[in-house]
Amino acid sequence: MTVGCPSCTREFDDREAMRIHHARTHGESLVEPELSTCDHCGEEFEVSPGTEGKYCSRSCTGAAKRNRETMTCENCDEEFEVKPSDADGRRFCGNDCRSESMRELDDRDCEMCGQTFRPSRDSRRYCCRACRFEAETSKPRPDDPDMLVWLLYVYEGHNKTETYRRQRAVLGNEDRMYRSEVVERLEDMGVAGRFASETVNNALAADPSALEEAPDGDDTWRQYQEGSS
Repeated sequence: MTVGCPSCTREFDDREAMRIHHARTHGESLVEPELSTCDHCGEEFEVSPGTEGKYCSRSCTGAAKRNRETMTCENCDEEFEVKPSDADGRRFCGNDCRSESMRELDDRDCEMCGQTFRPSRDSRRYCCRACRFEAETSKPRPDDPDMLVWLLYVYEGHNKTETYRRQRAVLGNEDRMYRSEVVERLEDMGVAGRFASETVNNALAADPSALEEAPDGDDTWRQYQEGSS
């Protein structure tokens, strides 16, 4: 297919050759047209100057506008239109309404520890990362506080701050310990220097009875080691 010069009758094998000819012969460079893909039919087309370049024709523009779903914003109650592909899960007309709605969310109780908190997003179920991680773990968690902090600190290798936060998530509002209490209990057990999980597992591999003495004789650590619940 040949390409004709817009200023004379000459024809060329490709657009680039025609553009070079036009610049040399007619003293004017031709700007390469901007190409876009039609949001409605998916065909590639040349964008006309001064247009948005979303649709290739008036028919596609009209069809796209007709193919919209009308929704009502949950924040301002105003109606707005969206493409069907964007309708699923859409609740607000824009970012301003979304942000305003988030600020007005009611306080809720953490599903893990029961602490009341103000969520920053409407999908929040837990008050902190520690509670979320505890809710998702499959490892056994003993009711005894000493055994719990021992497992968290020794077997999982959490530092003192992480151990404090995780025990708080497990024990909840009424029974959770203060940070100073957690540190004191770990020191009383003689593990306050922090054992890494790898160190403990190596000791058990060499001598299974090496850590047989657990707080209060609780054998949850053995269940943990075996992966049972």
